[in-house]
Amino acid sequence: MIRDPEYVNIVLKSSFDHFSDRIFLVDEKTNPLDEHLFFLRGNKWRYLRNKISPLFSQVKLKWMYEEIDKCVNLFDECLAELSDGKDLDIKELLARYTTDVVASCGFGIEPQCLKNPSSEFRKIGREYFDPNKINMRMLFLRLSIPRLLMWFKIKTVSAKINNFFLTTTKNILHHRRSTGVVRKDFVQLLLELKEKGTVEIDTTEIEKDETYKESPNEKIETLRIYPSVPALNRECMKDFTLPDGTVIEKGLHVLVPILSLHRDPKYFPEPLEYKPDRFENPPVNGTYMPFGDGPRTCIGKLPLLALLPFCCGGIQQQGGNQRKRFAEAAMTSVLARSLEKYKFELSPMNNCGDIKLNPKVITSSPLHGIFLRIHKL
Repeated sequence: MIRDPEYVNIVLKSSFDHFSDRIFLVDEKTNPLDEHLFFLRGNKWRYLRNKISPLFSQVKLKWMYEEIDKCVNLFDECLAELSDGKDLDIKELLARYTTDVVASCGFGIEPQCLKNPSSEFRKIGREYFDPNKINMRMLFLRLSIPRLLMWFKIKTVSAKINNFFLTTTKNILHHRRSTGVVRKDFVQLLLELKEKGTVEIDTTEIEKDETYKESPNEKIETLRIYPSVPALNRECMKDFTLPDGTVIEKGLHVLVPILSLHRDPKYFPEPLEYKPDRFENPPVNGTYMPFGDGPRTCIGKLPLLALLPFCCGGIQQQGGNQRKRFAEAAMTSVLARSLEKYKFELSPMNNCGDIKLNPKVITSSPLHGIFLRIHKL
């Protein structure tokens, strides 16, 4: 485990060639759904990252905002029906909203999980992320004995989940190719990339001179207390010596405890207190990394400049830089719309104090629901 910010920067950035891979191993024939950027290693990861990164440019992401906005409209309709001051688990509602956004922008379909919580897409997604005993065992094997999965060709997801996503994707691609339907989503971008080797989109509607100012501090402080993942792992690809003389041998696994660093009072006094102003001055390098850092930082973190005017309908905010992240685009959109129309209060049903994270899942997720009372303004 490495907690010194200087050494964190060395592992994740300056000596990336020694720590370029995560510890996961992928058998694409046994587990085709594992063949993605988070798990891939070596040249396969580099090739895919280089191909996909241009799809996350600010212009292409703004081009897709129309599909996000459709999901925001659905969320707004749900809030209008539920804004009666009664206790509501906002975690479940936001999970359904997120599923709709992912399905629409990522798969090119509209399951409308917000209107239909029992939709097939929502049920499959819930099953995929459910911290049941089988999924927990798979997570344990991935993190501790990844080669065991390879040797015994163990399937990491059920045949039901595997078949659903593969069949859905094949059907969508066939439909697009056979009908010529064009939709503003990643499927369209990937099709063009595969068939033409490059992606061209009509930017007439999005090349507008939009100027705005925003304050990122609230967002940054939230992600400090509750980062996307609590830790990062890397595998040492060749022997490496740290500045203090410690040798990390090839094949050893290195853990970077993000949550621990984010809540270390040495770098963030009163770490559990919500204090956005603490980011008026930049944090120490290597102490704040909610999306990872270095060449393997989350691809969804790439800049989405000037999306906020679209999300907020022209609302101007005061503050610093103008960079947005695709991973936050859907969140920014739904918050901007909701806070204009509704008042949110914490319900007495919530336990007082810090939100407890679920120890059974790899991402930062509350152990219990988050209950709110919603009123129309």
